[in-house]
Amino acid sequence: MTIANVIGSESHSVYLARVLEEIETENAPSPEDFGFGFFVKIPAGNLEIFGITYDTILYSPRYLTLGSRFVSSSNREIFAPDQ
Repeated sequence: MTIANVIGSESHSVYLARVLEEIETENAPSPEDFGFGFFVKIPAGNLEIFGITYDTILYSPRYLTLGSRFVSSSNREIFAPDQ
């Protein structure tokens, strides 16, 4: 099961990943699939890299963006009143 996409790294041993959402995959992961202490693996050619979930960062790249999820411009005042 794929639970996330690697989006960056802080070093050669610390990687940042973004958990997949329901709109991105048919089999979206549940919180039990990626909690603290959960072992993960990343395929790398014919090898597999193993790791463990040890930290979380609350990050939303869509915060303060007015992307295609809004149906009309009239909803902008409701969903993003500070814009």
